[in-house]
Amino acid sequence: WKSAEGSAARAGVLTALPMVAGLVLVAQMASEAGAYFPAVYVLAAALAAVGTLAFSRLRFALALGPDLVMAGWLFSLLVISHGLTIGQLYALLAVVSLFACLAAFSGLASRIVSAVPDCIRAVLPVALGAMLVLWGMVQGRMLLASPVHLVMLGDFADPLAYFSLLGLVLMLGLRALGVRQAVGGGLVLTALLSFIEGFWIVPPAPFYAPEGLDRAAGLFLLAGDGDAQALGVMATVAPWLFLALLLTFYGRWQALGTGRDVPTKKPLCVVCILNLLAALLGMTPMTAAPASALAGESG
Repeated sequence: WKSAEGSAARAGVLTALPMVAGLVLVAQMASEAGAYFPAVYVLAAALAAVGTLAFSRLRFALALGPDLVMAGWLFSLLVISHGLTIGQLYALLAVVSLFACLAAFSGLASRIVSAVPDCIRAVLPVALGAMLVLWGMVQGRMLLASPVHLVMLGDFADPLAYFSLLGLVLMLGLRALGVRQAVGGGLVLTALLSFIEGFWIVPPAPFYAPEGLDRAAGLFLLAGDGDAQALGVMATVAPWLFLALLLTFYGRWQALGTGRDVPTKKPLCVVCILNLLAALLGMTPMTAAPASALAGESG
């Protein structure tokens, strides 16, 4: 366990644990927009495994998983608020991902990322980190929408808000004590305490056999079933989604310390191909998971 192989195995386990929670969260957001929860969960887990293995073949210690911030934007804003159907959303993702693949293979994607001003490239990892922190606090009910202000503190009598705050305190405490795996250790301790208190319920559906995959894969073929006015929304969103796919991965790439320069052609191609596959299978875009930082020490 203390050997190099044991350290790598420990880092891998601690990286996988928070990613499982992310898979459940993305499947839950998709189900609120009309998708089938078990199918989305299974497909997200499979794509995360394929993407992580592909990057390990490229000798990069990056775990790939669904982008929670982008999934929240796509499902909450485009589907629920703007009225796109699930089929139209995945058709939009498929088209944009196809163009991203062509841009990555031709080298245009790297040039686009290189053309981003240095000031934006410098602040991008911080901005992405801030979005993830705020999104996590909203999902943990530590922040709530306010009718008067932008946000307000949650009710800490709520078990979810209480244990979210407890998890943060445990992580900070472990880090202050010099524990190397403070983030993963805090997650494990929070899960154990919430399980002991009876607030942690393991949903049975994600652990069934991968049934109902036909209710997720190929939904882009149903793009014509929605309102024709949605085509205007899709055309407006497409260029920004294209940039978001490239810049989000670049921001994670830089923030995780994989490289200070623009990602080389191969990592960009892998991510773009994976996102095209995700759109065809009924999944939101994949990117480098923040939990990859937990494996950074062992590489």
